[in-house]
Amino acid sequence: MAAEAADAVVPAEEPGAVVETLDVARATRRRMRENIAWAFRYNAVAIPLAATGLLNPLFAAVAMAASSLLVVANSARSL
Repeated sequence: MAAEAADAVVPAEEPGAVVETLDVARATRRRMRENIAWAFRYNAVAIPLAATGLLNPLFAAVAMAASSLLVVANSARSL
């Protein structure tokens, strides 16, 4: 029951797996921070430009889709 509730399960026979699990967790957190930072920077620039009319709506839509694809591609990279 504990294994089902756990976020990660490391077999008792492989104590080195604990280090690997922590490395994967750190890399995942770093990737999440990269994605959040990218999305924040994009929105900090594009939304004010679009709201003031300085950014063509078509370009804004394409750039938003590209930004989303960049985040998805970054997430899909191997750790």
